[in-house]
Amino acid sequence: MIKGLGTLMNIVTVLIGGSAGLLLGSRLPEKINQAVLSVMGLVTMVVGIQMALQTKNILIVIFSLVIGTVIGELINIESYVNRVGKAMERKFSKSKDGRFARAFVATSLLFCVGPMTILGSIQDGLTGNYNLLATKSMLDGFAAMMFAAAMGVGVLFSALTVLVIQGGLTLFAGTLSGLMTGPVIAEITGTGGVMVVSIGLGIVGIKKLNTANMLPALAIAPIIVLILNQL
Repeated sequence: MIKGLGTLMNIVTVLIGGSAGLLLGSRLPEKINQAVLSVMGLVTMVVGIQMALQTKNILIVIFSLVIGTVIGELINIESYVNRVGKAMERKFSKSKDGRFARAFVATSLLFCVGPMTILGSIQDGLTGNYNLLATKSMLDGFAAMMFAAAMGVGVLFSALTVLVIQGGLTLFAGTLSGLMTGPVIAEITGTGGVMVVSIGLGIVGIKKLNTANMLPALAIAPIIVLILNQL
């Protein structure tokens, strides 16, 4: 089997689903788009809660998020992400209300944090078996369609994040396979789940959090697990 085919498939489904969503959204009244957006925000929170519950040690999630957020705030990752998003918005979107950046960040995180991303990419990289990523691709394609209908063209650019994250995991699968144990994946998923809930809160307008500043937590979680395994 050709290694990396799963990621390519995922990129294609996100682009196709997102494009279909753009066509659908352009034909719907703004009131309907807002209603769909609220629904997708609620669904995003449910997905995040499901992911968060996969942790085996909530203290690891807490410490990862606290340490990661402190690092992210010091670096101010959110400002860099917003700058990139606004630059892309000026070039590729007629809307200038920041929705492009929100759509890009929300779907990038949703598509790239979770056990299917990690396990599927490593499996694809080691053996060329893309079955898990094929399943994920179908799910992501549908989600991209719904998000694009409500949030616009920024969703399509999350395909770049899929390329970088999943492609990187596939490329370095041999190195990462020994590190990405069950406990490590569980805590990365749990930590990412809290971040997905944060995205959902922003989508429905309850609370806008600087989710991008939490991103270092995804690297802190496996470090904590590996340290605890040595004790």
